[in-house]
Amino acid sequence: MFLIYAATLMIVAFVLALLTWPFFSKLAGSEPTSRQRIEEQAKNLTSSLKQAVEVINNLEAEISSRTVLAEKLQRDIEQFNQLAELKKSEIEAVSQLLRKELEAEGKKFLWKGAVIGFFYMIFGAIISKLLPLFISWLKLYFTK
Repeated sequence: MFLIYAATLMIVAFVLALLTWPFFSKLAGSEPTSRQRIEEQAKNLTSSLKQAVEVINNLEAEISSRTVLAEKLQRDIEQFNQLAELKKSEIEAVSQLLRKELEAEGKKFLWKGAVIGFFYMIFGAIISKLLPLFISWLKLYFTK
């Protein structure tokens, strides 16, 4: 915004300088001597003003695009901060839930392991008692 005002101020100063040129040139003793010289200066002034207006328009466009970009970035930063806060609370909630579930699963796994171990022990005891009987039966069956 400051650049626009500075450029406008420069244009106004340039125009005032050109308008007061005849007055100051009379004081200095160097007046334009021909009409062509004045027309040439007017053309130069016109082209300079057109270029200045073009530069100002380009500056305004650049400033407005950067302003829009800065506002978008500000909104993105705010949204990211909100998401980060949300994520922190969600992570804490999920971790608490997982801890409770793991504790419950750990207790269940302990009991399941104990029951399975007990059944293997019973199965091993039964097999250890039945295996000699089965072997003796096989000996009798094949020896006949």
